[in-house]
Amino acid sequence: MRVWVRDVVADDASYRDRIVRLIDGIVPASRLVVHGRPDLAEEIGAGVHFAARAAAVISPPGRWVSRAVHDHDELIRAEASGATTLVVGTVFETPSKPGRETLGVGGLGRLCRQANRPVYAIGGIDETNARAVVEAGAHGVAVCGAIMGAEEPAAVAARIAGIVGSTASSG
Repeated sequence: MRVWVRDVVADDASYRDRIVRLIDGIVPASRLVVHGRPDLAEEIGAGVHFAARAAAVISPPGRWVSRAVHDHDELIRAEASGATTLVVGTVFETPSKPGRETLGVGGLGRLCRQANRPVYAIGGIDETNARAVVEAGAHGVAVCGAIMGAEEPAAVAARIAGIVGSTASSG
């Protein structure tokens, strides 16, 4: 499991401070993915994630480098850019991306079959649909709302991880 850190409004010092606090005894840097900051990822030994529209992907050797993908053209660009992992979505409706067109399980499956890299599904993933996205070909899931909006986020995260792990190992 990886922990992704994304804060598009924090200034550089606050963002760096938050990440340093996370890796200080909570999450090993090797399991952390920093959004859009290859310099910071390189400094602390973390992975890095890029938006689909990012101009370039800087790929430190041996590191997790993911890129967002929403369609076939972005998939081709992401793979050509050096991304080691693709984050494909938006799969289902989600409050964090209101009005965004969704791929559904069928669209996700098509992109998974076209991909030459591991795919992580994102967008509206929860306990009711995590199995379906892994069965469609996703290597794993990226979840925010289902965990952050839960009364017991650790329990929800554990259940989703169990669903994904059992589905991936049986498929």
